[in-house]
Amino acid sequence: MIDKNSLKSDLIALGIKQGDLIHLKVSMKSIGIIEGGAKTLIDALLEVVGVTGTIVCDSFVESEISYLRYFKKKISKNSLSYAGAFVNAMINYPGVYRSSHPIQAFCAIGSMAKELTENFTINSLPYEFLEVMAKKGAKNLKIGPENKVVGVGTTHIAICRLGYWQKQLPKGIYYYDHNNKLKWFRQSWADGCKKGFISLNPYYHSNNCVISQGKLGETQATITDMGKTLDMEMKLFKENKTAFMCNEKDCVYCSFTWENSKFTFKECFIDNIRKKQYKKALQAFAIEIMGKKLK
Repeated sequence: MIDKNSLKSDLIALGIKQGDLIHLKVSMKSIGIIEGGAKTLIDALLEVVGVTGTIVCDSFVESEISYLRYFKKKISKNSLSYAGAFVNAMINYPGVYRSSHPIQAFCAIGSMAKELTENFTINSLPYEFLEVMAKKGAKNLKIGPENKVVGVGTTHIAICRLGYWQKQLPKGIYYYDHNNKLKWFRQSWADGCKKGFISLNPYYHSNNCVISQGKLGETQATITDMGKTLDMEMKLFKENKTAFMCNEKDCVYCSFTWENSKFTFKECFIDNIRKKQYKKALQAFAIEIMGKKLK
């Protein structure tokens, strides 16, 4: 059983200190059995960063395909996230602030929590929240294996800022505005590919973006400098416009959907049929017929 003091010792050994602004990606299952669960990990993080520090996590909610809007899946400020146990513990933690964006909701606790969340609204640019954090010297703390806990918090920023478009099925969500009126919000940004994002890990190491690596509980933990990862990604994606893609022919997120993809819809569709991956073939067909170009 892992207790709070053990977690604090591991966090301090990793280099987390008072006053830090931390963006978190956490696999609770990887850590092992924590006495008190996710709340204990939050307690440990807050005690290590102190009253001048702030911890943040993505608490996004899942959008739905626009053509299925008649089901009227509705979200509110207290809606749980698809992102797992740690995130949902953050949503319910005393003193938490959560941004009002219908889909890209962020949770924050600490000295900068109110400022960060209040300034990220439905009118903000995609992933602007994390860009502000990067400019303020934030660190990304990834708890779990690098091939399981994906991303460093800045990759989507770089893709969006460079304006690369991706063909996607139109998505959105119903939400309640500040007047408690039900409205439809349309997602207007591109998605990424898990395999593609994992392939970026060697670049973070070779470009001195990794601050430290070590253990937390029974798993690996990695801290990266968000300013450095963003700078590296902006440079890399300008030079290599497919660097964030997996470049696998059967991938419906990479093979033909991006403006710079290496394959065509026909190649993707045939490859999935050949592999008897009929669900992916159908998804590719739907994107080709009904998809919209999003940045």
